[in-house]
Amino acid sequence: MTYQTLFPGRSGPHRPPRKPLRAKVKIRCGTTTHIVEMRDNQIVIPHTEDEIARERLLILMGGARIGCLSAVDGWTDHRVPLPAPMRRLRDEVALLATHGDTWALDEAISNGLDPNLRNFRGRTLRTLLEWARPSEPF
Repeated sequence: MTYQTLFPGRSGPHRPPRKPLRAKVKIRCGTTTHIVEMRDNQIVIPHTEDEIARERLLILMGGARIGCLSAVDGWTDHRVPLPAPMRRLRDEVALLATHGDTWALDEAISNGLDPNLRNFRGRTLRTLLEWARPSEPF
């Protein structure tokens, strides 16, 4: 049964109005605050490749993962703690997927959101969308 069948005089379903997801998030990185940005379906941080390589080496030697690197790694690995603002964004995206709000997700991904996130249980965005899909058609 389609929308037109129920309401023949009206046009099809419309996207409910909602505030778009944030593309920029402020996080604490060491002693400063940086802006982490979702652009071109990846996380962009204000660090050079040399700085990132140095931080990764420190982590391998037992150092703590902080700030921007936590944001990048924690987005795709649920075992890495995310900074609180990134965690809120991830949870908001996961909630949209769980509730089947494909319009908002499509808009967010079109606007640059990295779709490779994993929720706190390690489930991917694709898994969440499949879980939200009804098992039997109406």
